[in-house]
Amino acid sequence: MGVAKLLKLACLSVLANGALGKNHGQRTGPASMVVAVPNGDRVDCPPTVEGCHHYRAKVYCQTVLHTSCERGSSKQLNAFGLAYSLAGYRWTKELCEADSDGDGATNGEELGDPCCEWEDHTSNPLASQVSHPGFAHSKPEGLYKRKEDCAVTEDDVAIEIAKDSLKRAEAKRALDEGSRKRTIHRKLLAEEEEEEEEEEKEEEESEEESEEAEAEEEEEEEDTEAEAEEEGAAEGGDEGASGEGGDFMVE
Repeated sequence: MGVAKLLKLACLSVLANGALGKNHGQRTGPASMVVAVPNGDRVDCPPTVEGCHHYRAKVYCQTVLHTSCERGSSKQLNAFGLAYSLAGYRWTKELCEADSDGDGATNGEELGDPCCEWEDHTSNPLASQVSHPGFAHSKPEGLYKRKEDCAVTEDDVAIEIAKDSLKRAEAKRALDEGSRKRTIHRKLLAEEEEEEEEEEKEEEESEEESEEAEAEEEEEEEDTEAEAEEEGAAEGGDEGASGEGGDFMVE
């Protein structure tokens, strides 16, 4: 076989491999020729990693598989790249649920597919942030959907809503009952205060009546004493007059 023919076969092989690569889900984007993983074309470039690509005020990693973010890097595979190759260069459920770089977030959580539902040649799942699954110092921060959130079904949500509504209703009933009891308590206190005021008023009236009765008794006693004195004085005057008249008669 001639050299020209060998070169032709080699070129055909390269073209065939490129075509196979495209059939496996590679696509173009700000970091062109990225692998077939969710949001693979918008993975943030971790700090201190070389080969970052600037695109529309963002800094992307041009390859998610290698220890360098430079496109066409010949450097060794990172932890995620190794796991991806072992998965047959496919986004599998096992690869999605794994934590290749050991940073506490699954590969799916880092790439915006925590529920492992994404399939190749479909639109990227919506994600507030996409971190690099091959570097431990690149991980999602703040609020983001976690794997454990995926187990929640619509029925679970409906049950939780019903439970919350029941709790709210119970709380309202308790509040209403508390308000009713407070109203009754205030009413009882008001009635007790009224009774105490009536009792005090009755006591005051009774004391006034007693004082008036005592005053009347004292007046009656004074009147009686005065009458007795007057009678005594009158009797004394009569006796004196009788004595004088007797003496005169004797003479």
